[in-house]
Amino acid sequence: LLLGAGPDAVPVVQLAAILGWEITVADHRPHYIENGKFTAADRLVLVEPNRINEMLPLDHYSAIVIMSHHIDTDRSYLRQLADSPLSTQSYVGILGPVARRAKLLGELGLTATDFAGRLHGPVGLDIGADSPETIALSLISEIQSVGSST
Repeated sequence: LLLGAGPDAVPVVQLAAILGWEITVADHRPHYIENGKFTAADRLVLVEPNRINEMLPLDHYSAIVIMSHHIDTDRSYLRQLADSPLSTQSYVGILGPVARRAKLLGELGLTATDFAGRLHGPVGLDIGADSPETIALSLISEIQSVGSST
């Protein structure tokens, strides 16, 4: 599940599709969901950030990545994920630097331990990624690595 359908989500979806992963892309901005760039996704969902627990079966996803690039929306997504019955095997990742993740968690009164070790951020393996495509590769690689070790 990708929570955010900005331009950098496109290569994430493309790489995940190559691997045969089932992909849901959700965003609160209709123009991102309807832009025609997510043909490789299995499902596109227009969501209300404060209602993703009601709109999506969060416990069914083995990996969830927050990448809306909108701090208020990412905060809402993170709050919803912290309050949801995620699978014990679920990977939860948040795009952006460590300071941004810490700020979001602090504002919510949460810590990474509230996610039982499932919260990763910044997402991705450190491979020197500096483009949407290489960031997607590092993100997909980390999810694969975490998923194969459980």
